[in-house]
Amino acid sequence: YAVGPFYKDGKGNEAEMLKSAYTACLKLAEKNGIKSIAFPLISTGIYGFPKNDATQIAVDAINNYLKTSKNPPGEIIICVLSDRDFAVTDVAIRYRNKAKKPPRGWDRFVGFADEIKIIDPDEESKDE
Repeated sequence: YAVGPFYKDGKGNEAEMLKSAYTACLKLAEKNGIKSIAFPLISTGIYGFPKNDATQIAVDAINNYLKTSKNPPGEIIICVLSDRDFAVTDVAIRYRNKAKKPPRGWDRFVGFADEIKIIDPDEESKDE
């Protein structure tokens, strides 16, 4: 669980606070030996953070953490709720890394996966 900042006008410290939310979660995950972590686009709902800006901040925060971490989670997921959010996140990662292949730690991101698996909760419950 991570609490991000309310977005006011972008002129305050919102971007740094959002970056800090991601970094704090990653530090806790590493400290506790967590192997997989998933993030929503923090603060983009009722807190009003513009999704494009929040996506860039999330990608930068995660990339910066991966560059300095000795034992980051092996799987880092950014959960998005729409095709548009997926496209923005995928482009942000590719642009920031200027590479066709993902950087270390991003290889499990769904945008780079060989197969995209969509789980329908209704169908999953029928199997039980």
